[in-house]
Parts: sequence; structure tokens; C-alpha cells
Amino acid sequence: MTAFTPPSFKQVKPKYQVLILALLFLALAGISLFGRQSAERAAPAAKVAGAAAASDDRLLSIGKKLFVERCASCHNERGDKPLATGQPLSQRKLDNAVVERAVRGRLKSNTADQQRAVALYIESLLPK
Repeated sequence: MTAFTPPSFKQVKPKYQVLILALLFLALAGISLFGRQSAERAAPAAKVAGAAAASDDRLLSIGKKLFVERCASCHNERGDKPLATGQPLSQRKLDNAVVERAVRGRLKSNTADQQRAVALYIESLLPK
């Protein structure tokens, strides 16, 4: 039994050489185009993540300001003041839903965005 040896490129007829080179070129162009499209699809996701982080930073800033104005007299700015009812906020392991419900109850006159901002700030103080 003899081993198969493929023909060299020079042994292939010229019209097939052109076809092989064209297919090779198209394959490489397709791979390049696919890679570029994948990167372009990933870019908007990175922009959205960056926008979300900027939005969270803005909300934290607003939440901290409101917390200091409305809540710091009992909790201190960082939520580390012990309360007559128990541990300071910064030591409590509270569920986000509990925090949001308490904030809605205490800050009824504030907008929903302001309440969310304060809740986000309080959640940033809680132990992980």
C-alpha cells in the first residue's frame, strides 16, 4: 500500500491555482471581517457598562448627600453610630429589599430616584 501524497501547487492546473488562491483570500478576508464585527459588537457592551458605572457613581453621590442631610443625625455619615435598637447600619447584614423598604418609609416625600440613591448608598455601607 502506498501513501497518498498530495500534488504540489505547481502541479495543479493554472485555472485551479487561481480558484485556490481566490478561496484562500476570501477565507482570510472573512476571518478578518468576522473578528472586526465581533469587536464592534463588544464595544457597545463596554459603553453600556461604563455608563452604568457612571450612573451608579452619580446615584451614590446623590444618595450620600441625602443620607447626610436626612439620616446622619442618627446613623452618622458612614452609618457607624450604634443605635438604641441595635447595631449600626455598617455592621448589619440587611437584604437590599429591606433597605429599600425602610428608605421608602422614611423618605416618603422624596422622589423614587432619590429613594433609590439613598438605598444604594446605604447598601454600599453594609458588610459584604
